[in-house]
Amino acid sequence: MVAGGEGFLVFVGRYDLRHGDGSATPRDCIVFYVLLRCLAAMAVPKRKTSPSRAGMRRSHQALRAEAHAECANCGELKRPHHVCSHCGHYDNREVVASGKTAKGVVRV
Repeated sequence: MVAGGEGFLVFVGRYDLRHGDGSATPRDCIVFYVLLRCLAAMAVPKRKTSPSRAGMRRSHQALRAEAHAECANCGELKRPHHVCSHCGHYDNREVVASGKTAKGVVRV
């Protein structure tokens, strides 16, 4: 923004907003200048991100398969270090009575 002898004068790109010729007021010039400065302040990448670099950035975002182990007592699949929900065994001993379900049981 330049203060000229005849009023505000703003040269932004191909736009020439002058006060005095009836096309724009000083307030219009300031508003236009502020809007363009706000748009120019946005972060814009200098180069396109290559597929290799994008892949390297996303390399840790893959979903992992849940781990399952076979129960030593009944052979059903169970989560490691959890009580078997089918037979109630953990570490080759019965932790929950076989008649009860192991869902919602408080572990000690």
